[in-house]
Amino acid sequence: MTAEALLYLRYALEYAMIVPGAIACFMPISDWLRFDRHRGVIFGIGVVLTAVLLGAGLSARWGIPTNRFLFLFLLLFLPFYCCMAVLPVWKLLFAFFTAVMLMGWATLATNYIFASVELLEPESPFQVASSFFCLGLAAMELVIFWRILRFKLAELFASPYLSELWRWLFLLPMMATVYFVVCLPRDLSNVLVGRIRPLSLLTWTGLLGLIFAFYEVFWVIVVRMERELRLEQENHVLRIEEQRYRQFQETMHESRKQRHDFRQHLRLISELVAAERFDELRTYLSDYVRSVGDEPIWFCLNPAVNALAAYYHHAAIEDSVSIAWSLDLPVELPFSEIDFCIVFGNLIENALNAVREFSADRREIKVVAGRIGSGMIGLSVTNPAKSRSGFELDSAALDSGRESGIGLISVASSVNRLGGTMTIENEAGTFAVFVLINL
Repeated sequence: MTAEALLYLRYALEYAMIVPGAIACFMPISDWLRFDRHRGVIFGIGVVLTAVLLGAGLSARWGIPTNRFLFLFLLLFLPFYCCMAVLPVWKLLFAFFTAVMLMGWATLATNYIFASVELLEPESPFQVASSFFCLGLAAMELVIFWRILRFKLAELFASPYLSELWRWLFLLPMMATVYFVVCLPRDLSNVLVGRIRPLSLLTWTGLLGLIFAFYEVFWVIVVRMERELRLEQENHVLRIEEQRYRQFQETMHESRKQRHDFRQHLRLISELVAAERFDELRTYLSDYVRSVGDEPIWFCLNPAVNALAAYYHHAAIEDSVSIAWSLDLPVELPFSEIDFCIVFGNLIENALNAVREFSADRREIKVVAGRIGSGMIGLSVTNPAKSRSGFELDSAALDSGRESGIGLISVASSVNRLGGTMTIENEAGTFAVFVLINL
């Protein structure tokens, strides 16, 4: 192999670090790509190969340092990357800098491990053995961080509870990346002085372990937070259903008592009519009607949803709020009933809290739920509200960037579990939430 070909190979192997970096970039966002995943993979392979071959050619021909070309490539790639997925830019920046951070660690560790070898040609690219070792470290990181990159980051991105935090969280991997770049040795001879190399390698290894632990703990905290909030929501729904069940029991007991006493009432009414004591009869009937409890109100066939509707209907009456119900739901829902109840209850509770700001004549809420065709169930809750802007929704329209009402975060999480979509409108003094769930 000629000297020119060997130099080109060494540059190509050094630029090949783009390959594991690209894999680490795309794993967390693969579920939110704006284009077909298979076509995206083919296009990505083409871009990466072009960058590796072109960068190696330019560096071998003109002596352009690898780090300078890679920095330029990342600057050009970042805007394109932020447009590839339907996620807020802060989440994309977090995924991007996580990948760059991992590749930076592998490069830094290789510099320290092969310092004595690279010291022979400090201005040249990595030796072939060093490049293969660096690629091996990067592959090892992908294996270690596989579940984090592919699944756990995706879960964190789907969680609606971190909407505001992502604006700052991406700074953590970005600062770690800058730290690794700053720690790259300018003079490899300094690495070989005393115990600098073994202590540094121990430090970098421990730091990689801390990074792994941070991502794991962060994921566990968010998952537990979602689980606790979900349990709280489920308990709230169950308490409402229990309250409704007790009301039914009381109504049934009262009905049995009324049937038992009905014969006595008929006898007394007959005696009052025969005696033409109509004033006493009128008073007696009036007292009897008042003693009869209200019959349970049925809004729909599904017992759980009906219990929630009855609960919030009585709450609305106490607050002088008018709710127009139009619920056409089956006895059994073809998806998670508890998740739908969380969505249903939180949206109505959100609307009740919103309309309290208005006078009694404007306290109106409209709730519509039912089948849309044969393959979808829809839910909409509309109420008057002050016109506001600033909703930042992600790809599935499930993530409100600012606090837009009580319960919307829980709604977004439950809609996500149901595999549905949620859209929010706040225009012309009307706030509306639309939920669509595929069957």
